[in-house]
Order: sequence, then structure tokens, then C-alpha cells
Amino acid sequence: MSRVIFIFIAIFAVLALITGCEEAPTAAPATAVPPTSSDSQAYPPVVSAPADQSGYPAQANPPANSAYPAPGGNSLQIIASNGQATTMLLADLNALPKSSVGSESGPKVSDVIKLGGISDFATLAFTGSNGSITLTKDKVTDQVILSLANNTITLVLNGTPKEQWIKDVSGINAQ
Repeated sequence: MSRVIFIFIAIFAVLALITGCEEAPTAAPATAVPPTSSDSQAYPPVVSAPADQSGYPAQANPPANSAYPAPGGNSLQIIASNGQATTMLLADLNALPKSSVGSESGPKVSDVIKLGGISDFATLAFTGSNGSITLTKDKVTDQVILSLANNTITLVLNGTPKEQWIKDVSGINAQ
């Protein structure tokens, strides 16, 4: 009897092989899409909108008084009261004479806006990563500087606690 069972199992195995019983196909391994940008700090490109070199979605026509940061994150956009915008890089700001406020040093805001084409204003609005602040003309003294430490731009106000300084300043808007 055991011989009959053995033959039955052998025939069944041969039939299974002939009819094509095989292992279930395995899923193909997922392939990673190589990055398309040589910029290691860029965000992944957005499918619905083309990305510029900074990784931000490109804006077709950003408004003239936009606080949209310039590519690279370490530049400053100065907007005059007539809407004319000037973009300055850290190299431009580093070329200006330095002043010190406490342990910080950098160009005076008055020198920066002059280089940006602003000669007269009532207020200056500063925009940064931790908020914004508007200063009247009488508050923009030689003790108000832009610190350029660690490749970032920080608005330093003498007599104001460090926690209240505007960090990563991306724009100055004159009115």
C-alpha cells in the first residue's frame, strides 16, 4: 500500500510540473530615481510646478514687493518705496564697512539701504525666518546693523534682547 501512495505522489508531482505550477512571481525591486539637481540642499522638485535652482517652486511673475526669498537663502532683497527691487548677496554686504553692536559686527543698515538705492524713507520693514519688524526712520541709527555671521543675515538692534533680533533677513521694504 505504501508503494501505491509513493507512486501516486510521484505522478502528482510530475503532473504539477508539466501543468506549470511554479512559484508566485516576486515583485520587481523598486528603483530609486537619481536626483536631478547637483544642489545637495535643494528640495525635491515639485511635479506641478517647475523648480528653480533654490528648490522653491518657480514663480512666473513674483510681485515687485514680494518677500519671496532670492535663490540661495543668503541674499537680501531691498524694495524702495517706488517698488524698485535690488537684490544683494552676502559678498555685496561683506564689502561694506563694518560696525559693532555688542559682540556682533556687520554693515550698518543705513549703509545697506543706501547701497540698495534708498535715500529717504519713513519706515523700514524687515522680514526674516522668525518674524518681521518695522522701524521708523528715527530708530535706524548707527547702532542698527546686519550681522553676517555663519552666512546668514541677522538684524541686530542695540538694546534689544538677542531673542528678539530678526534672523535670516530676506527682505527690507521701505515706505
